[in-house]
Amino acid sequence: MLHILGEKDWSLDKDYSPDMPTDGEFAGGTGTATDPYLISTPAQLDNVRKNLSAHYKLIKDIDLANWGDWEPISPFIGSFDGDGHVIKNMTIDTAVLWYAYDGGFSSAGLFGYVGGGTSYPYISNIGIVNSKVNIITRNTGSVYAGGIAGYVYSGSIYNCYNTGEISVNADYACVGGIMGFGDLTGRTANCYNTGVVRATSSNGNAFAGGIVGRIISSGSDRLPNMLNHFNTGEVSAVSNYSNAYAGGIVGNGSASNSYSTGQVKATAVNSAYAGGISGMGSATNCYYLNTSASNAVGNSGPLTNVLALTEAQMKQQASFVGFDFATVWAISPTINNGYPYLRGMQP
Repeated sequence: MLHILGEKDWSLDKDYSPDMPTDGEFAGGTGTATDPYLISTPAQLDNVRKNLSAHYKLIKDIDLANWGDWEPISPFIGSFDGDGHVIKNMTIDTAVLWYAYDGGFSSAGLFGYVGGGTSYPYISNIGIVNSKVNIITRNTGSVYAGGIAGYVYSGSIYNCYNTGEISVNADYACVGGIMGFGDLTGRTANCYNTGVVRATSSNGNAFAGGIVGRIISSGSDRLPNMLNHFNTGEVSAVSNYSNAYAGGIVGNGSASNSYSTGQVKATAVNSAYAGGISGMGSATNCYYLNTSASNAVGNSGPLTNVLALTEAQMKQQASFVGFDFATVWAISPTINNGYPYLRGMQP
């Protein structure tokens, strides 16, 4: 059943004075970097939107099964530490008006729009489990969606994962398992996705990536924007109007020290770019299952130490040249179907 959210405008260009949290709205803390607000219930998680520049920390897993449609927290300019906990059963099943930043696009996920101004938010150490994001636009415009955040203007997402399905059907769709779109200094590191990612566009390009739909990474001060990721989920991009970009790691952008085993497909009226790592971009020390896509990158490059591997090779540490198995990665025949996994984030 589709639920239409009310229209909001949280533009950072306007005076926005949130209702400050009061005693009892969190499990503890004062919201500073050294004493973050503590979150242990769905209601306390929802209270994050009352102070979008504060610091937060989960102290328990959160189950949103009885919450109904989750409204993305936006625009977030603070920090959020999941401390190894998960948020499960998050549902965003909506005919979208506009989640808020400036009325020009919608952004959806646990967080909607992240960053802005001189802020550099951090979102870390959290898993999104058994979630479902299913967005169909009613108005014309662009939709950015990810399990953790839809649009990251500035800031970092690291040590996070998503296991749920994310699907967008819009004029312009940009979808990733972790982040929909990364702009300027938006970065991701040490993240993985096992959920299905789908982007369908009716009046523009479509971008879909196992980790990020599209990320801008130009200039030495912005690199590396994507480092140490893996994806096992199916990724598809369809444009019924223009071009489609689908990548096991990123739809449009560059990646390093990452791998993907999920099937990747792109279909378009004009050009369709599908790659085991990226639909369009470059890659370094990246690997993909040889049956998941015909090429590492659908278009562009350059590629440095990027290989298609058989399933047997994907389960051998020696295949992953450039990976740090001492501090970042680990591999075991009994964990993650024998594929490498990120230390401290055992699937």
